[in-house]
Amino acid sequence: MTEILNALNINPVLLALNIVLFLVLLAILNVMFWKPIMNQLEKRKRSIEDAHKAVDRTQREMESLRDEYRVSLAKIESDARARIQQAVHEAQQERERILSEARTQSEEIKRQGEETIREESDAAMRKMISTMDQLSLRTLDSILGSGDGGGRSTLVQEYIAKQSDHSNGENN
Repeated sequence: MTEILNALNINPVLLALNIVLFLVLLAILNVMFWKPIMNQLEKRKRSIEDAHKAVDRTQREMESLRDEYRVSLAKIESDARARIQQAVHEAQQERERILSEARTQSEEIKRQGEETIREESDAAMRKMISTMDQLSLRTLDSILGSGDGGGRSTLVQEYIAKQSDHSNGENN
């Protein structure tokens, strides 16, 4: 091996010294550069992993909040539907109450109208009977003559009064 080194013009002491210096340089570079770089790379790796975990956690929180939002929205919609149905029910009850009140009022007005018609009809009937009685008396007086007019007239009026009382009793 020395012959090969001499043939290549390599000094073995210098080669050994270069190897030792290279190993010392390698140890110094390892302590000063490689370990800090590797530490920085490890920190960076942990930071990236923490960021991924934070993203995953944030995404789970977001999904949880979205689910809560959907549940809240469904509850709000359900409450709104219930309130609308309650308002519709109350409106229908109010409608029925108003219709019932209107029916009652219309029946009362109809009853009053019928009573008024009956009273006016009775009054007209009484007036017509009275007018016919008077007309009958005049006709009877003129047929019988007016010589004894006072006695016959009184007799006829009593008869008509009895007939009127009799017919009023039947009508009531």
